[in-house]
Amino acid sequence: NQVQILTSRELAARVVDRDRLDQDPELISELDAPLKKLLAFLNPGHWLGQGLPTQTAAEQAADRRTRLIDIFLKRISVDPVGLSTAISVSYTSADSVQSARVTNTIADEYVEDQLNAKFEATEKATKWLSDRIAQLAKQVQLADAAVQQYKADNNLNESADGSSVVNQQLSNVNSQLIIAKADLAQKQAAYGRVSSLVRAGKAESVSQVVQSPLIAQLRDQETELLQKEATLSTQFGPRHPKILEIESQKKNLESKIAQEVQRVVGTVANDAAVAAANVSSLESSLSQLESQSQSQSKATVKLKALEAAAESSRSMYQAYLGRLKETQGQQGIQTPDARVISNASPPQYPAFPNKLLIMGAALPLSILLGLGLAFGAERLDTGFRTTQQVEQTLGLPVLGTVPELRDSRKGSKAADRVLKQPMAAFAEAVRGIQLGIAL
Repeated sequence: NQVQILTSRELAARVVDRDRLDQDPELISELDAPLKKLLAFLNPGHWLGQGLPTQTAAEQAADRRTRLIDIFLKRISVDPVGLSTAISVSYTSADSVQSARVTNTIADEYVEDQLNAKFEATEKATKWLSDRIAQLAKQVQLADAAVQQYKADNNLNESADGSSVVNQQLSNVNSQLIIAKADLAQKQAAYGRVSSLVRAGKAESVSQVVQSPLIAQLRDQETELLQKEATLSTQFGPRHPKILEIESQKKNLESKIAQEVQRVVGTVANDAAVAAANVSSLESSLSQLESQSQSQSKATVKLKALEAAAESSRSMYQAYLGRLKETQGQQGIQTPDARVISNASPPQYPAFPNKLLIMGAALPLSILLGLGLAFGAERLDTGFRTTQQVEQTLGLPVLGTVPELRDSRKGSKAADRVLKQPMAAFAEAVRGIQLGIAL
């Protein structure tokens, strides 16, 4: 995968732009090579496409850039180093400094490409998370609003600790009712006891009567009158005015005591009636609260569902918010997955051609080639090259050999050549034949 990235057109385009290789004479000369122009001119498509619309200047520039990148990619070599995860990168150029500089640029652009890819991925993730969080925030608001609206519509109020107000009221009324019933029972028992004593003529034994300060005061006054009556009765007769006055005062006191006893008994009865009314009121309130609690219990089911949906949205919102903070924190500390192990330096010797290797291989190869050509030429030659070949083939002695005359002048004769050029090879050959005949 990393080799494919290092040899990708996008990375090559960035290297070309960074090192301004579109102005490199070496690449431009290869781009505008005469042979390529000739092949392009001889291309049948060049002639068949004359009727097609011509390219604009921008299209020509784009096509030229595409071909320049193709040439650049042919000069790049990317190979893995053995079984390791290291990668060797090289660039072929006639200039050693240019080769090292472009190779380093390829490595730097590759590392920067990894960082840019991580930054772009982080930015996309941040943007997606931000959009998602905005959507979840709206969902949380809508869910909370739905919960509050449902509470208002169904009169579902809660206390500070989250419990239902109706349930708290129901608990309070129930507690008050228990107390009120106990109080009613106590007061009814007291009223029953007082009533029975009154009916039995023992009203003075009623504890409330005994405890009454007014009755106690009236009893004291009655005791004084009795004492006074006893004193006067020894001195005067029963019809004495003072005795009659005391009798009148005693009747008055007894009347007041009777009235106060009735008032006390009435108070006890009234307390019992008030207690009964309180119990009745509490029972009515309890019945209403129980009815309201039952209706609210049905409404609470849907309320719980709405609250669960709101809590789920809120939890998801918090999770995405935490993830966004984590992503934003990692954005500033991105590191590439690859690094440059060693930078390229200008080579001391050209990688191609290897002169020592070529010279070492040229000598034996040239000898073998020469021998092969010689044997081939001898095999293909069907004529005679030496006198020995003629004698061996014909079985006759050879007196001499005469070179072939190739003279473009018409009417030229061999004898004239001997006379005009006596020292030439042809004249020497004729003299040799003459000597052979003489011998």
